[in-house]
Amino acid sequence: MRIVTPTQVEQVAWQGTLVQPGGVFRSGVKPPSASIGEPVMWKMDALQAQVGKNWTPPADGRLYALVRIDFTLHPLDDANAHYEEAQLQLFLRPRAASGNAIALDLYPMQVTADRSGKINVTLKPDLKFTPAIEFNPGEAGVEIEHHDVFPVIQAFGVGQSNPYWMFKNDAGRKLIGSQSVYFVIAVSPEAQGARMSVELTAQARGRLGIFKGGVPEDARANLSKTIV
Repeated sequence: MRIVTPTQVEQVAWQGTLVQPGGVFRSGVKPPSASIGEPVMWKMDALQAQVGKNWTPPADGRLYALVRIDFTLHPLDDANAHYEEAQLQLFLRPRAASGNAIALDLYPMQVTADRSGKINVTLKPDLKFTPAIEFNPGEAGVEIEHHDVFPVIQAFGVGQSNPYWMFKNDAGRKLIGSQSVYFVIAVSPEAQGARMSVELTAQARGRLGIFKGGVPEDARANLSKTIV
């Protein structure tokens, strides 16, 4: 099975202008705009049916799914301004009063400024992301075609409920455009499913100052979803 990552947000959950804390404009940079896509999910039983053989996820009673989040940092109005950094954070919560939901693995985990373009990665039956160079075409697994658009990426929070990715600017390649991230969610049986909230913040610098803000408070309901 092969998943091709889109190069832009295909189904928008929220699109608008980022705001500074308190909603007060107090910088020399006009607030940037961003888009966040609806989460795309593949449950493990569906993946197993398509892979067809030797797919043995952990037999621990937990519910597993592969999830993708797409988002876009749109161009700034000021040609002299640029994004310095951005952060995409997920908040995974059980639907019931007990149990937990965690990110078993994250992708991309780390990208440096010297890597760009199309990258192939494999989600193997142990539900860990592995470079496709280590993948045998006859072996069970899901191959993902990914596009590294942002120059510097670092993921944090494997095994936790609040994972996040940091994206930073690099002198050779700008932090702008559409990027996608993947994670494997693991949900304990007593959780009865999971909800996910998405938070995006960005920092931009211009000649007259720095803007740092995120998604408006009144838009966050659109970014809270039941995913499993």
